Amino acid sequence: MPAIDPIKRAPEKHAANQHKRRYGEPIENKEARLVEQDYKCANQACRRPITMTTGHQDHDHETGEVRGILCGQYNQALGLLADDPTKVKGLAEYINDFKGHTSRAEEVSTNG
Repeated sequence: MPAIDPIKRAPEKHAANQHKRRYGEPIENKEARLVEQDYKCANQACRRPITMTTGHQDHDHETGEVRGILCGQYNQALGLLADDPTKVKGLAEYINDFKGHTSRAEEVSTNG
């Protein structure tokens, strides 16, 4: 008889152990944050509904301090931007500067 994978046998226990190892805190802290956030993404511009399974614990990669629970999309975005506020601000400025401008394709077709 093959051995039963302990992760499949007790997934909640595995998740709790993994959380404790990764963030140095009990998994109940994640649940408490979700309650504080009304089970919504911590990004105030998003507020997408999240759960214990779909929510991603966001933390400062330098200090390890947990900041909140994000939806996967915004957690990934922060990772891609290396948690750098300058990069986030620069991207926001880029988007704002572009609003209201005609595209290069439109300029060519009207001037061409």
